[in-house]
Amino acid sequence: MKVSAKLIFVAIPVIGLLGISVAGFFDRYSFICQLCSHLRMIWLWLSLALVLILYMVRCKKLALACIGLCIINYCQAFLLYFPAADNPSKYNLRLIGLLEMNVWGGRNRDYGRALKAIRENDPDIVGVSEVTQGWINALRAALPDYPYVIADPHYGGVALFSRFPLVDGQIKHFGKIMRPRIQTNVQVGDQEITLIFMHTVTPVKNAGLSFRNRELVQIAQDARAGSNPVIVAGDMNCSPWSSYFSDFVGDANLHDTEQGFGPQCSWNAWYPVPFIPIDHCFISDHFVTLQRHVCSRTGSDHLPVYVQLGLK
Repeated sequence: MKVSAKLIFVAIPVIGLLGISVAGFFDRYSFICQLCSHLRMIWLWLSLALVLILYMVRCKKLALACIGLCIINYCQAFLLYFPAADNPSKYNLRLIGLLEMNVWGGRNRDYGRALKAIRENDPDIVGVSEVTQGWINALRAALPDYPYVIADPHYGGVALFSRFPLVDGQIKHFGKIMRPRIQTNVQVGDQEITLIFMHTVTPVKNAGLSFRNRELVQIAQDARAGSNPVIVAGDMNCSPWSSYFSDFVGDANLHDTEQGFGPQCSWNAWYPVPFIPIDHCFISDHFVTLQRHVCSRTGSDHLPVYVQLGLK
């Protein structure tokens, strides 16, 4: 192969990868750019692979350019490794464990693996999305030590199972499709906290993207409305690298529990390595995050996420 032809052959993927990496920063202006913003981990892995290939074929300048691509994409992921500003050691903390899991509705009936994840992590509160009536019945029967339950199995169904009393719990609906979410007060000792458990619409088209973003605005308003400590958790269908994610965190005046732990990708669990973190937990200033990890597979296309919080 001639040198010029070889350069053209290897330059095409570099230019293409540069384009989609940069496109992710313009996710407010295009649905395609929004998708590009979520795939930072894929762009990072592809950039690393290209560096190796370019080094092997001795295209040093293009290899350097690809290292620049790695930096563009890795910086977005690396920011999540910076520790949260608060220091847990200076507080007397009440521990609260929360497990968030999308069980994939009627397409997954592997109740045993889901229950195993719950038992292994032993959370105080279990939030379940894409839940059907069958799942609700199975979890109620298998979790007698979680006597407080709020559930709605309809369109994107959501459910909470709690060891703590759930006070004034309600199912809220958004839009004409009546997308459900749960908002409740949780009695933790002598302290009430507000918990919002969500499962926003998958933004597969522009209309879905607009609907999800408007629902996030509403959830942010609800989170700011009261004076209690606040937890918002669930399948957000949005990654930390989307500008709409940043908008939500700022509008809700909350903190992302993933901060300090690095990217914890929860989707798609069918691949050997999931590549997007879309299952989240956000907290108000009243909490610190002590532990956070993704759990083993449960037969769903999502991995469960466990978070241990300290209530100041």
